[in-house]
Amino acid sequence: MARKQQLQLEIKNTPAGAPLARCSVSPQLNKVERPREVDIVLGCNNTEVDRQESHPEYDSKKEVHVTKMVFVLSVEGKPLMLCKPSKARKLLNAGRAKVVKARPFFTIQLRQQSGGNRQEITLGVDTGYENIGFALVGENTCYVNGEIKLDNMTSKRLKKRAEHRQARRRKHHWYRPKRFQNRANARKKGRLMPSVQKRLNRHIWLVEKLSAICPVSRVVIETASFDIQKINKPDISGSQYQEGELYGYDNLRNYLFAREKGVCQYCGKEIKNGQKTHLHHIIARKDGGTNKPNNYALLHDSCHEKLHSKKDTKKLKKNKQFKAETSMNLLRKRLLDYFPEAKETFGYVTAGIRQDYGIAKTHANDAFVIAGGTNQPLAKPLLLLEHHKNNRSLQIQKEGKKPAIRRRRYKYQPNDLIFVGKRCYQVAGTFNLGKTVKTRCGLNIGVSKITRSYHYGTIAIQQQ
Repeated sequence: MARKQQLQLEIKNTPAGAPLARCSVSPQLNKVERPREVDIVLGCNNTEVDRQESHPEYDSKKEVHVTKMVFVLSVEGKPLMLCKPSKARKLLNAGRAKVVKARPFFTIQLRQQSGGNRQEITLGVDTGYENIGFALVGENTCYVNGEIKLDNMTSKRLKKRAEHRQARRRKHHWYRPKRFQNRANARKKGRLMPSVQKRLNRHIWLVEKLSAICPVSRVVIETASFDIQKINKPDISGSQYQEGELYGYDNLRNYLFAREKGVCQYCGKEIKNGQKTHLHHIIARKDGGTNKPNNYALLHDSCHEKLHSKKDTKKLKKNKQFKAETSMNLLRKRLLDYFPEAKETFGYVTAGIRQDYGIAKTHANDAFVIAGGTNQPLAKPLLLLEHHKNNRSLQIQKEGKKPAIRRRRYKYQPNDLIFVGKRCYQVAGTFNLGKTVKTRCGLNIGVSKITRSYHYGTIAIQQQ
C-alpha cells in the first residue's frame, strides 16, 4: 500500500494523457517540449526554405524566402541549371566540382561531364538611374533576385580630375589651347556623355554576366520613355513641340520678364522701367546647373549683389533639371539596340501585376515581376553596391613639403572583406600609411593580424 502511494506521488507531474510509466519527478524535465526547427512544416515543404516573415504592407503568406542558389558551369564552362547550397557543398566535398567565383554570385564548375537538362529561365531587368533590379525566374521558382546601387559619381570624378590637371599646368606653366568643341564633336560621332555611358555599361555587364553563368532563355527589360516637353506643358501638341520656350520673345531677358510678370524673384517687388536687372543661375554651373531658361532668375542688380554676399538662395524658385529623365531616354535606346532580342516592358504593366499579387514595391521585386514572377516563392534579395576601386586622394607631405597626389594604392580598399581568425569584417578605409584597417563596425585592425582577405572589384555585397 505504501509502495502504491509513493508511485502515485511520483507520477503526479506526468502530463495529462501520458501512459502510467515511471518518470522523473522534476517539473523542468516533464514540461512539454516546443517543436524544433526541423519539426516545423514550411510553406513549400522544403527544409532549405526560411520561415515566412510578416510584412506590414501585404500578406506574409505571399513572401516565402528560399535560400540563395548556386550557379553551376559545365566542364566546358557553359552554364547549367542552378543548384541548392547543400548539393553544391556535396559536390565540392567529393571533389567533383571547384569554386570559380565566390562573390557576388557564387559559381562552381563541374570536373566531370554530367547531364545537361535545362529549364526555361527568364532574366528580368529593372533599369534605373540610381538602382538596377534583376531577377532570374523559372516556371515555379525564383532563383535569384536583387538590386545594384549605382554610385553616380562620374561627373564629380571628372571635375576633380580637371582640377588636378589645371593645378599641374599652373605649376609647370604648361600651355594648351582651350578645346570647347570636344564634347560637341564627340556627340556628332555618336558618343555618349561619360556618366550615361558608365550607367549603360553597368546594365550591359549585368545582363551579360548573368547570361554567362545561367542558361537564360529570354531577357525582359523594363524601360522608360519621358516626354520632357509634355512634363513642363501637359497640353502641348502638334507643331508646339517645335516651338521652344523662347518662341515669340526677342531675347532671354524679355522672356524672363514676362514669365515673372515684372517681379524680382529675390525681393518680390516690381521691376520698374529703367532699373538695372541681372540674370542669375538658380542652380550654379559648378553644381550642375544648365544655361536653359528655366534655370535663370531675373533680379534687381542690388538684390543680385545681396544674394551673393549673404548666399541666400532659399527665396529663389527651384527648378527641375531633368537629368535623370534625359539619361533614361538615352539608356533605353542604346540598351535595346545592344540587345535586339530582348523584350521591352513598361512600368505601368509591372505596377499593375505587382498590385494584383500584393507584392511590395522594391527594385528586386519589380525585376521579379518583369521576369514573369507572380506567386512563386521569392528568393532572398541580393543587395549589391557599385564602387570605385581607385580613388583620387591628397596626401599631406611631412617636413613642410607641399601636398602631393598619393599614387600608391593600398592593399585593402573600402568594402573588401578581411578575416581575423574565423571573424569576418568589412573594410571602411585604410590609414596609418596602410598599416591599419578601419572596419564598418568601428574597429581598427592591424594589417599583421589579418589572416586572409577577399578583394571585390567594382561590385561588392552591401552589408545591412
